[in-house]
Amino acid sequence: MRTGTVYVIDGRYTNQFALGEIDCTHVYLKPYTSRKPSETAIESGHVFHIAELKGMGEGLYEAVLEWLSGARELDHEGFKAKGR
Repeated sequence: MRTGTVYVIDGRYTNQFALGEIDCTHVYLKPYTSRKPSETAIESGHVFHIAELKGMGEGLYEAVLEWLSGARELDHEGFKAKGR
């Protein structure tokens, strides 16, 4: 399974998510609970259809779609939250 990491910047907060590939249209997102990379603890996550990511961050949907197709890697990439 391919994995990646993305950030969604929402005003003064930055939310980090670990991505896990399920198939060509589904991903598993797990939020990180620690701010320090060396102490990163992962909570349980959720399965999302790629279309559900359209409202999360500007460019996030397109980036994850490319990642699922193998056209790019997602390693610590940041995206601005929609409407912020």
